[in-house]
Amino acid sequence: MNTKQKFSYGLANFILILSVIAYSIMWIDNNIAAPQVIDVYGNTWYDLGYDYGQKCNNKIEGVAAVLDGLKNLLETTTNTTIEEYITLYQPFIPNTTLDFMQGIADGAGVTFNEIFLLNLFFDIYPDVFEGLGLSCSAFIITEKSPPSTGAFFGRTVDNAAISLMEYWQIILRLHPPVGNPIIIHTGAGFVGPLTGMNSKGVAFLVNFVAPDVTGPGMPMLVTGLIVLLYSNTTQDAVAFLNGTYTPSCAPQASGWNYGVLDLKGDAAIIETTHELVHIRWAKDEGNGWIGATNHYVSTEMMPHNQYVSESSQLRLSTIQLVVNNSNQFNLNDAMNLLRSHYDPAFGGDFAGHRSICNHDPLWSSMSAFIAAPKLNYTLVCIGHPCQNDFYLVSFDKILGPIA
Repeated sequence: MNTKQKFSYGLANFILILSVIAYSIMWIDNNIAAPQVIDVYGNTWYDLGYDYGQKCNNKIEGVAAVLDGLKNLLETTTNTTIEEYITLYQPFIPNTTLDFMQGIADGAGVTFNEIFLLNLFFDIYPDVFEGLGLSCSAFIITEKSPPSTGAFFGRTVDNAAISLMEYWQIILRLHPPVGNPIIIHTGAGFVGPLTGMNSKGVAFLVNFVAPDVTGPGMPMLVTGLIVLLYSNTTQDAVAFLNGTYTPSCAPQASGWNYGVLDLKGDAAIIETTHELVHIRWAKDEGNGWIGATNHYVSTEMMPHNQYVSESSQLRLSTIQLVVNNSNQFNLNDAMNLLRSHYDPAFGGDFAGHRSICNHDPLWSSMSAFIAAPKLNYTLVCIGHPCQNDFYLVSFDKILGPIA
């Protein structure tokens, strides 16, 4: 299928998904001002998943109402059934995570196939929505951060159907049977983080990239779970991603910009395709920070961009402009940048697809997240960052609003 055909099918099916929203509205909790923080426990991975599924069953049922539309989208666009996708991708997922998925499904009263599809969809997204890009923006501040704060990162999470997707966001504090306790910002039914931090001070983020090749491999959400569960340092995370450590996260199912930061301030953006891994170390770039939007920027990986949107380039230029012009960059500066409507093409504030706080009608900012490992807490904002407050979420408390 050529690009034009994929785009047409993807757009038509995107509209199909939106039509399903009316059915799923009944599961929405209209109070999203504060993050929903859920503690999940289990002596086994299945038990952990079951507790998660039960505690989030209302939201997961809402997500499941849309999954029929996603299933139709996949089968129409890729000529591949969900059962065939499971056969292709299941071998790359640890058995413990499959048990976790089954527990979530049983606890929420949905099927395993629905949970599997939910956790794979971002990775097969390029095959469905080619030409439609997401717009997450991220920066990791190392030497420019105040010494009392230590290195930290900030990022926006942007997604489609903002009026619905933002209601499915949750903050999980996972207390797993094996591995590090973790705080993750994610979607109901997801097994891993969009953003998160573990008890050892390793923080993780991920931004979508449109790679030139996708294929069977470890899904992004499973990758994030593995990294946070078992990493004590950024070097550990790199070793999982390049396949040196077990469980190996290589090959990847798609292309991503992963960001990792540890308690020592060691930071990297890890650019991945289906088969390639390239590490951009913050210390090597020498600016006191490192950033990523939705394209590869290293010389080694640039040829593997299927496309590079103007939005992705301009948002990265805004981060560069703001951070490079700061002698020191603190948490308040980070919150202000995450709320920024500056559009370089416009030459001023314009809250659209080219601004960090994105108000584009299709792909919009649904949250912002700051991880501060030295301070042992995260700052979470649900909804458009410019319109909502940040809350402090640590491993043992929730405070706010604080800004």
